[in-house]
Amino acid sequence: MDGFILKGGSPTSGTGGIKVYQSAEKSMVIEKTAGFFAREVLKRFSYLPVEDELRLNNARIREHFLTGIYTLAAFRSVEEKGEREDLVAFHAANKLLLLAASQTVMREMGQLVASRAKKEPAELFFHYRHLLCAALTQVPRYTSNINVLEHALGYFQQSGFKEKKKPIASD
Repeated sequence: MDGFILKGGSPTSGTGGIKVYQSAEKSMVIEKTAGFFAREVLKRFSYLPVEDELRLNNARIREHFLTGIYTLAAFRSVEEKGEREDLVAFHAANKLLLLAASQTVMREMGQLVASRAKKEPAELFFHYRHLLCAALTQVPRYTSNINVLEHALGYFQQSGFKEKKKPIASD
C-alpha cells in the first residue's frame, strides 16, 4: 500500500470531526475525533499519505497527496530490486521534490545514499523509506518552491544554457 483515501464524514473512516455521543439516546456530543477505522489506519500507517475524500477537492491537497502516492510507488519498485545504484538514481531524480518538502530531511537522505556501501541493503532501504515518508508528509511552502526553482535555474546556468537574444526587427 502506498496510501489511503478514506470516506469523509463517515463514523468509521472519517479522518476527523466525527461526533462521539455519550449514549445511543439523545445526548450531547462529548468528543470530535477520527472514526474507529480511520484511527487504526492513522496509528498503524502514520508514515503513509492518508487523506479524506472530501479534502481531495482542494487542488493543493490533491496534488500533495498524489505526489506522495506516486513517489512511494516509484520507490517501492526500486526497493524491490534492492540495488544500491538504483537508489542513487531514484534520489537524484527526486532531489528537487525532496528539497521542496524538507531541506533537512533531503540532506540526511543524501548522506545516507552517499554512505550506501557501508550499509546492508535491507537496512539502507528501510532507513531511506522512513526518511522519504517523513519528507513527503510535509506540504512544501511557497518559499520552498521558489528555492527549488532557483536551484533548477542554477542547473541550466551550469550546463552552459544561454538564452539566445532575438534580433530587433528594423523597418
